[in-house]
Formats: sequence, structure tokens, C-alpha cells
Amino acid sequence: MTAKLGKNTGGAPRLSSWADAGYKAALNPGYVEAVQTQMQHTRPTSVFREGWSEVVLQIVDTIHAMVAGTPAQEAADGLQETLAGTFQ
Repeated sequence: MTAKLGKNTGGAPRLSSWADAGYKAALNPGYVEAVQTQMQHTRPTSVFREGWSEVVLQIVDTIHAMVAGTPAQEAADGLQETLAGTFQ
């Protein structure tokens, strides 16, 4: 299941999954190398729901807004409103 999850989300949650030749063959070799390097220093997570990338982009946009000067609470409230009901 880990290989299937990884292929659908862009990354398996365990370093051992990246040893599977079939799994790695389904991804860009440079991406595989970069992820394997970073997984030595990070704690990976899994994303289990469709539409996760749109949510991530909204979070990134919110962070950018805060860096650009939007007050954190205002930005967070806007994100909450935007994402309300997304995964219900």
C-alpha cells in the first residue's frame, strides 16, 4: 500500500519504500534522489485525501500573505474561511 500511496501523492512515508525499484521507476530519478537525501533529515507524513494539493497551495498563499504584511490572525481567518468544508 505504501508504494501505491506514494505514487498517488508524490512521496512514500517511509524511507524503506524508496528502496523498491518499481516504486522509484514510477517517479523522476532526480526527485527520488532529492527525497531520499531529505528523508535522512526529516519526518515524513502521508496525505490520504484527494484535493490535498489545492489545500497546500492555499496554506502557502496564506504564508506568503503574512510575509507580505497581512496580520497573522487575519490571514489565518481567511484561510479557515477558504477551507471550511473542504474535507467533509
